[in-house]
Order: sequence, then structure tokens, then C-alpha cells
Amino acid sequence: MPRLAAVLCLSLSVTLACWAQDPEPREGGDRSYPDKVVAIVDGTPVTRYELELACLLRGDYRELTPGSTAQQRILREELEVLIEQRVLVNKAGSEKIEFGERDEARLQVELKRHSQRYGGLDGLKRALEAVGVPFDYFVARQKANILVSKLLVRSIPRDLFVSPQEIRRHYQRNLSKYSRKGVTRLRQIVVYPDPADSVREKVPALERLEEGTFDAKTYAEELRARIAKGEDFAKVALDASLGPKFDEEVVVRSTHSLDDVFIRPLGERIQSMRPGELSEVIETVRGSYWLILLIDRREPGPLPLEEVQREIEIELKEVAWQKKLKLWIDAQRKQATVRTYL
Repeated sequence: MPRLAAVLCLSLSVTLACWAQDPEPREGGDRSYPDKVVAIVDGTPVTRYELELACLLRGDYRELTPGSTAQQRILREELEVLIEQRVLVNKAGSEKIEFGERDEARLQVELKRHSQRYGGLDGLKRALEAVGVPFDYFVARQKANILVSKLLVRSIPRDLFVSPQEIRRHYQRNLSKYSRKGVTRLRQIVVYPDPADSVREKVPALERLEEGTFDAKTYAEELRARIAKGEDFAKVALDASLGPKFDEEVVVRSTHSLDDVFIRPLGERIQSMRPGELSEVIETVRGSYWLILLIDRREPGPLPLEEVQREIEIELKEVAWQKKLKLWIDAQRKQATVRTYL
């Protein structure tokens, strides 16, 4: 719903002091319009200047060739947005909705949020100036956004009811959306036949060995014995592993096969392990020796309804609210007297 998305980025009037007499628009074909006025909403003009500023805030508009068909399309789109905006701003005025002290604090929060990507408020001002948009106009948009948000909160309550039957139907129709991905979490210790192949500059356990006494399989068996006697796997890996991931967990998502991630036959062995299990010393086809501690394995599959019920309820309420919002805005638009000249 592009219009609804745009409604919440509203602008206050940027009305020129002088504009020509309002002629009746012609039926069909091109429409003539007073100089610098592209629409009139309940007697309030929408100026060409305001329309151009709204378009300049769109990066896709600025990148197009001036006067091109694509630019004209965006002008028409933004004009519809501005008309809808003006209708709602006028409605907020008729409902005596004013910009108060709390709104001023909210405005400062919004300006700070927008300016973060530009390194602060001065950066935001420079960015706006670079595209030809006055900072005051940008502030006016944020003020109007706040006013209309207050109008919508007052006019369209969010306390909507969604039945358990609706939640269950939505869950059953969207099982793939509410399914968890499989994941395998483990720690590893790697021992290479030649200590010179270690990925680490210093391995504390190797430095304690006498020169010429290193045997990869014996070394790996001794490490397993340390863990089996109660030493923490992670600490032993930090002390003695020669391979990668010696200081962190390895996480494999279900989008990857264990056989694609690990050297054979590690994938097959890991797949047969239970969570919490310590493997025997595994020799790979490349002659390296591995110890694996399987921390956890979660198979892919649908999440229980109980886990996602609240999420679905919020989602369905938002859909219902958006429908009410559209109907309400359309009703306000029909009640307004609108003339367009673009």
C-alpha cells in the first residue's frame, strides 16, 4: 500500500503568498492550473514548490532526466500523497489537535534519529541543502507526521480482537514462515601430523613437550583423556588445538550439509552424536586428528503454535488496523473538496 506508507510522512503547507484565480479544471485531457498551484484541498493550495520539494526528497526522482516521463509519473504520485496529506492535516486542525510540549520532545528525537546516518544535525542540514530542500521544510514534515499520528491514534483504535480460530488458520496456512531452521553447535580440537602446520603462532601445550616427542595421534588421545577426566573442553582447545576455531563455537545452519563443511568422515560422525557427547579421536582422510564436543543439535521443523501465537496475533491485528486505516482515509478524501491542476 504505497499511499498508506507515504501518509505517515506528511508535510505542512508551504504556501506561496500570491497565487492566481482558481479556474475550473477541464474535463479529460491536460488540465490547466494557476501559476505555481497544482491542487486545492478545501480551499488550501498545494503549490508547485511544495510538490517539487517532496519529489526532491526521493532519490529515484533526483536521478532521472529532468522533464522525463518517469519524473512526471513521480510528480503525479507525490501530488496524490500531498493531497491526502493535506486532507489529514486539515482534519487534525478541525479536531483541535495541536502541537504541544511533548510533541516538541518527540520532534527532537525524530530529528536526532534522521541525523544519525549523516553524523549529526549539521550533517543532515548539509545533506538536505545538497539536494535543494530547506531544513525548515523537513522539520515541517516531521511536525505534520506527529500531528497526523495523533489524529490516527484518536480516530482508529488499535484494540482489535483476533479470534483463536483466525490465529490457528493463519498458522496452518503459513507453516513455512513459522518453521525454525536446523542448527548444529559444537566445539572442535584439531591436531595436524606436522606441528608446523598449526594455524596458531604459539600453542601452549606444544611448548611444554620435549623436542622430537610429538606424535599427532598420541597427542590427540592425551587431550581426550584430559577432557574425559573433567577438564573443560574449551580450555583444553585453547591450550592445545592446532587448528581453526580453537577459541569459539562452530555453528552450522541447516542450509549447509555437515559433509560440505567438514572433512570426511567428520560430518557422518557428528551426525551420529548426541548433544553433550564427546567424540573419540577421529582421523580424517587428510591425516589430521579431531575431537568434537557436540553442544546442541536442533532439527528443522515447524515451531509450536504456542511459541508464535502472540506474534501471529500482533501481525493479524496490524493487518486489520491497516484495512481500517485505508477505509477511514478514503472516507476523509471523499468528503474533501479537491481540485487538481497538474
